Amino acid sequence: MTGFSGIIEWIQLENVIQLICLAQMRLILEVKSGDQKGEAFVISSAVVHAQTDELQAEQAFLDILRWENGEFETRPLIEDVTPSINRPWEYLLIEAFRLRGMRAEARLAADEDSGEDESEIGFTGRLEQIPLTDLVQLISSANVDYLLELESEEGQASIVVASGAVRHAIFGDLQGEEAFFKILAWKGGTFTARLHPFDGVASIEKPTEFLLTEVMRAQDERSGVDDEEEAGAESFLKTLQKMKMIEKMRLATTGDREVRNYLIRDPSRLVQMAVISNPRISDTEVVAIANSKSVEEEVLRRIANSREWMKIYQVRSALAKNPKTPLPIALKLVQTLMAQDLKLISRSRTVPIAIAQAAQRQLREKI
Repeated sequence: MTGFSGIIEWIQLENVIQLICLAQMRLILEVKSGDQKGEAFVISSAVVHAQTDELQAEQAFLDILRWENGEFETRPLIEDVTPSINRPWEYLLIEAFRLRGMRAEARLAADEDSGEDESEIGFTGRLEQIPLTDLVQLISSANVDYLLELESEEGQASIVVASGAVRHAIFGDLQGEEAFFKILAWKGGTFTARLHPFDGVASIEKPTEFLLTEVMRAQDERSGVDDEEEAGAESFLKTLQKMKMIEKMRLATTGDREVRNYLIRDPSRLVQMAVISNPRISDTEVVAIANSKSVEEEVLRRIANSREWMKIYQVRSALAKNPKTPLPIALKLVQTLMAQDLKLISRSRTVPIAIAQAAQRQLREKI
């Protein structure tokens, strides 16, 4: 098989589109619902065209997403396509959610008992060319409680995502991280993802980004593949730009300094977190990242949580001066700085006022 397919249970096509775009695939998503048929054309991380029997472009795409039952499948996009959609896929999905909400309100107004059961909201499919790492990342990005049930030749398993983080996993007699890593090694099978409130005891405490980077490290050890060698004659920069996000994460955890310097500027939080988790990252790089105003807040928080990095004065100073550093962390770090840095912060127009005032108070105490 060259793609994946599934049955629409509840407008789960939004989730499928997210998966395709996040994985930077190039394919056609074909959807059938009753006597209706539609196609969405995806290139890299953009929906470039859509069509039904009656509509074209954005209208067609939003119309397809409102279909509440039917089937979908994907196939490779080989031919060239003339783009008819210019809006980012994130905007399109937000618009689809808004329209769905309007329809749901109309149904409730007509019949108070017609509301849908949230436990049935989800999507299903086959694990063919969809890495489980992509699925977990997709579900985590929704920032709600999801139950991912899986079945393969290995057996049956489940992964619980609560508020955007992996919190529990079960595979046979295994639970927690051990079960999660075993499950993520699967190459095929079926999956069902559905909304499901989690009120149990968490067996996994580590951040999802850490779990995914550990999975990809294990995959690298098994495959022995060198991503840079596969690039061949293509230029370094072009190769990185063409990579899927999961490939970037893998390279971020194993690549050299040049790779890390480029990938830390990637807009994906997961890629940035993978860079900071690279065991070969140097103190000089950490100082530069702590100074950066383009990295995600979570990256700065991860740096601040490291005892080793907090022993480095330049790191503490950089975090205190960075306006993206969480306020409680910056306030604590200001107390550890020398007078010359306190003067700079107290006069800075980029740091929050609370940080500048804290620096002024600390400076008066030192004088």
